Amino acid sequence: SDLGKDGLFVATSGAGARPILKLDLATGAAVPPFDSTVLSGNLAALAVGSDGVFVVGDAANSGMLKLDLQTGALTTDGFNATTFDSAPIAVAVDASGVWVSPQSTQYRTQPVTSLVKLNSSTGEVLWTFAVGLSFDSQVNVVLPLNDQVLIGGGFSKYQGTPVTNIA
Repeated sequence: SDLGKDGLFVATSGAGARPILKLDLATGAAVPPFDSTVLSGNLAALAVGSDGVFVVGDAANSGMLKLDLQTGALTTDGFNATTFDSAPIAVAVDASGVWVSPQSTQYRTQPVTSLVKLNSSTGEVLWTFAVGLSFDSQVNVVLPLNDQVLIGGGFSKYQGTPVTNIA
């Protein structure tokens, strides 16, 4: 789940369930007309940004999709041309972009590693944030915080230097 200024977005599962519910912050009631039935399957993670809800998992057949904050429909801004060769594990959003921990090694035919940052409108890789082959294992949690990003996972090294599973 993730908290946006427009409501709390909760990933759900089970037969017949809508993959995402948008709840009113004051009452907890479901907020119509948010309808995520464009998705099917399970979600691994979701993140709410100022311009959309970013979802990853089985429900996103390209590995990751962006939904309209108000309606739940797929956005048409170019981000949904995003393709990983398998669903990412974690996603987070801040004003500077979308942080993704892919399980895959390819994104739009480009090689990627354990952490990649994307433009939130186009889905293009922001190469200015380049961690390269910095982690020796999977990144499971990404949390942007001001001008830094907290990373958690099963790794023991970052850029060859031993660390304790949080960098």
